[in-house]
Amino acid sequence: MLRAFELEGAEVCWPYRVELGGEEIEQIDGVIYSDGLACLIECKDSVEKTKVEPIAKLRNQLLRRPVATLGIVFSRGGFTEPVQILTRFVAPQTILLWTGGEVEFALRRKHMRQGLLEKYRHCVENGNVYHDLTQGTKP
Repeated sequence: MLRAFELEGAEVCWPYRVELGGEEIEQIDGVIYSDGLACLIECKDSVEKTKVEPIAKLRNQLLRRPVATLGIVFSRGGFTEPVQILTRFVAPQTILLWTGGEVEFALRRKHMRQGLLEKYRHCVENGNVYHDLTQGTKP
């Protein structure tokens, strides 16, 4: 995921560990800086739908970051209904959801950065963190 954004001109930080007092407290899948947005990344490469645990983990990571930091969860298998409900109520943190189908759609169109902006704008305008890029997006 990081490389796809990097190829479109975004600045990325590759996966890393955060330590405190010599002890690992976090493993970060990556960070994307694009078009004024700073996004902490969580990736799930499974055919099964992603459950609540990774969302809770990312929310806790976001609590230790500036409030303007977004969270993004990429899940090849999509998300359970409880995840889609929970992510609407994690304010003030914002966690945007990307399914495998959306990633494939955006990759084919070189639309990763634009897709991120579209998802973010939809969230700002509608208060909904899930916006399906494959519906109504022009190639």
